[in-house]
Amino acid sequence: MSFSAKVYQVAIVAAGDVSKERTIIKGLINEWNELNAYNKKCVLLPVGCEVFSSPDQESSAQDSGSSQNIKNCDLVIGAFWTKIGPAGVESIDDTLVKLESYIATGKPAILNFSNAPVIMDNIDKDEYNRLLDLKNRFKDSAHIMTYDNIGDFQNKLGKLLAKMSFNHDQRKAGGLSASKKTSPAISPLAGTSHIHAGPVSPSAREGGSKELITSIMQKLTPHAMELLLEAGRSIDGSIMRLPTLDGIMIQANRQIFVEEDESLKVSRWEIALEDLEIHELIKDTGLKGEVYKVTQLGYQLIEQVMKSDS
Repeated sequence: MSFSAKVYQVAIVAAGDVSKERTIIKGLINEWNELNAYNKKCVLLPVGCEVFSSPDQESSAQDSGSSQNIKNCDLVIGAFWTKIGPAGVESIDDTLVKLESYIATGKPAILNFSNAPVIMDNIDKDEYNRLLDLKNRFKDSAHIMTYDNIGDFQNKLGKLLAKMSFNHDQRKAGGLSASKKTSPAISPLAGTSHIHAGPVSPSAREGGSKELITSIMQKLTPHAMELLLEAGRSIDGSIMRLPTLDGIMIQANRQIFVEEDESLKVSRWEIALEDLEIHELIKDTGLKGEVYKVTQLGYQLIEQVMKSDS
């Protein structure tokens, strides 16, 4: 069944030494779309490093009608280890200029830096030093993440993207904005939508008003709603998230929630758990990410769902 959705272009910048990361970024974006596109009526469209092409190449692309230009993108996700961009100082400079120009617009950028060991004799030391300078230069204007290995990268970026939720009832202008201090919040989006990844503030909550609860209900994924309702049926309203030999086990009301699609890099149920926590429907009681309890707001939402179903 066809449906209308707002499309947001996501520029991916990654040099040849982080090709696996580039593949993971595309996979996580596709995964986000699979889980959220229909319900949130939003689609993330990944575009490659051609948005960081040289001026001549960019002009040629524009002449041919291509919209894959950095100025048209709504979000940049970058991954770096020892290189900034393609070989050649001119390409490196061009990448830096375009990235700096993009961030200056206030749109969000998620820049990921690998902590993997570096053998200095095998790399371009000048380019590596410029990469470190890039990391320091954008530390207050972009969301900076570091990762130890591919699995850590996939986990951190997957959780960050999972925390992005969309609200269609506010109109904002001027594009996206992101701040290190509010990370992982990415808001607002230009046009009819904005991304908001942070929890609702106490002042905005208004004691769990019906309007707020209805708004949250519209944002939750089906998996998040199912997990919350099951936790609400239990005696103590708890959700367990425990590591096992096969990965992560999530349990509520003695029911184990298992990801059936093994091709997914991040379990839908882990994303659902993050979704519930972001909206303050559950709370981490032990501060270890293992035991969660349904909050008062969560029970109010459950009650409203039950009323609407009756």
